[in-house]
Amino acid sequence: MYALLSIWCGLASLLIPGYALLSRHNRPYASTVSLCLCAAAIYFQMLEYELFIQNHDWAGLLDISHMESIVSGALLISAVLLNALAWLLLERRKK
Repeated sequence: MYALLSIWCGLASLLIPGYALLSRHNRPYASTVSLCLCAAAIYFQMLEYELFIQNHDWAGLLDISHMESIVSGALLISAVLLNALAWLLLERRKK
């Protein structure tokens, strides 16, 4: 359950800056919402880890731990970069 929530929040956090870029109106809160969804996605991944630990599923935890840490970092970096790009381009449009 938490894995699906994490995937949906992660995808939304990457799509929101694109929407802000394609919109003709200024969306000042889009980057805030995007970064909050990114944080929620990482939090749901931690809750998924907690379920593996509570169920004593050490093999499952070892199977996903390395890739989840890479994916979390990639999600965070890409969300920050996309939001920075969207903010810079929107500031350039204002001028």
